[in-house]
Amino acid sequence: MWHVVVLDIGLPVIDGYEVARRVRKLPQTAEALLVAVTGYGSHADQVRAAEAGFDRFLVKPADPTALSEVISKWLESSRHGSLFPRASVGQG
Repeated sequence: MWHVVVLDIGLPVIDGYEVARRVRKLPQTAEALLVAVTGYGSHADQVRAAEAGFDRFLVKPADPTALSEVISKWLESSRHGSLFPRASVGQG
């Protein structure tokens, strides 16, 4: 089963970075695709997102086509058993 989590970083109570770390610790979502869709777009935000476990980082307003492409590429790599590389700064 494949899980995709599209998550904002600016959340009340706990931020999306912490949510991502918690999602990664759960066995059922440890391998989920985590996509940050956020208004925080600085280099430091991207680095922090990658360190928290996000696979991709999109800045609001996120292009729906870009999000669709990220999910499609991840699904394709999952179907073929290839590794979907974790986020690096600057990846969309």
